[in-house]
Amino acid sequence: MATIAENVISKYSSDESVQQKVDKVRALHGLKDHREVEEVYDELAGNYDELVTSLEYCGPFFTSRTVSRIESKTDAKMLDVACGTGLVGDELHKLGYTQIVGTDLSQSSLDVLARKGSYTKSVHANFGPSTPLDFDDGYFDVAMSCGSFLPMHLNEKCLPEMIRLVRKGGYIIITTRKYIFEGETGDMKLRPGLIKLTQEGALTKMAHEENLYEKDGDDHVTGITLVYQVI
Repeated sequence: MATIAENVISKYSSDESVQQKVDKVRALHGLKDHREVEEVYDELAGNYDELVTSLEYCGPFFTSRTVSRIESKTDAKMLDVACGTGLVGDELHKLGYTQIVGTDLSQSSLDVLARKGSYTKSVHANFGPSTPLDFDDGYFDVAMSCGSFLPMHLNEKCLPEMIRLVRKGGYIIITTRKYIFEGETGDMKLRPGLIKLTQEGALTKMAHEENLYEKDGDDHVTGITLVYQVI
């Protein structure tokens, strides 16, 4: 029986191999410029879902199941930050959630997202403190981000805007690679940022769970899902 990766390979007819495309997905972690990040995601958008499936990427599954444990109302207002092609929203949609807004830097990714129909709205934006979204304070019940706290993607400076957008008593959920959380990589210092906001009384840590994030050759990358409540 063909593997997932072999099935993906058989579906492409371009000169660029699937492995080259997968390498581009991995290389996104090391990009140095936001414009370059946007361009690469735009290029990969049409094939992105299948490419990350070939990596056995489980982040969206764990993120959505965490949401379902802490927020049972299927009409709760959800914000998916750096949503890409909408993999998290697709999982939430399967669980019956109906009010999902996604925001992302890549318009091509948002175009793919829109065609799938899992989200109620998408916003093209480079999410961060200097570009606040046009939503009232506390508009959302849950804000989440899966796989996007990376150098030149999201960093700890984005957390206050996530907090602003979530109601008091609502939740922020972050799924990322364990090594990203525990280290200080490039411009991204997620763990110190979360500790600082917790010490300042903006957040309360509710959960920290490890999971199998994605495949890397014959090994698996360990991921974590973090849950914080907005105070």
